[in-house]
Amino acid sequence: MKRKIIISLIGIAVLIPLGLISRHINSFLVEFSQLITWSFLVEFRKTFLGHVMLGQGFLWVDLVAYTIGIACIFGLFRLFEKTK
Repeated sequence: MKRKIIISLIGIAVLIPLGLISRHINSFLVEFSQLITWSFLVEFRKTFLGHVMLGQGFLWVDLVAYTIGIACIFGLFRLFEKTK
């Protein structure tokens, strides 16, 4: 149990900075790449790293969620810029 918590915390500590470093809006590309069903990509998606990097299946609702999230963050950045 303790080991799982430590591994999770390490994962969070690694993934958050990586997400912040790669602030380019590439989520749409990843989502659309899920439409590609080449055999080596399907096999790669079955691995943990492939599932994390490329996801598992295409959903239109994910694109809506990404758009709403991007708009919210953009609005927050604009709000913070105005208050400086």
